[in-house]
Amino acid sequence: MGAMRRSGPHILIVDDDPAVVEALTAALKGTYIVHGAATGEEACAILRAHLIAAIILDALLGEEHGLDLVERFRKLSTAPILILTGHSTEDLAIRAVRAKVDDYLRKPLDLRALHAALSPVRERAG
Repeated sequence: MGAMRRSGPHILIVDDDPAVVEALTAALKGTYIVHGAATGEEACAILRAHLIAAIILDALLGEEHGLDLVERFRKLSTAPILILTGHSTEDLAIRAVRAKVDDYLRKPLDLRALHAALSPVRERAG
């Protein structure tokens, strides 16, 4: 999935649900250059190709668990990682803390909370 041609920080959305990627892209595209990936492999390819300012990562990606990808992403990027989940459990929250993710957002996503979580990215970009 391509990126919008605009200036601004690059955001990577990793979610196996195309509707979620599309909705988040629509919500963010005026402020950010948005890249979408459905798998960890696609996400790693984007991380190698672009300077990503933040990663929005779904906790459950079909065959993959989003939290299992955090370490791989950290080897490719220093971008903050925001976990997005519709399956909020104490176990998942504990795993997220142990994986050292930067923020934890629940579905259905409150766009104000998303923009607030991304505001440090905008500030760093100037």
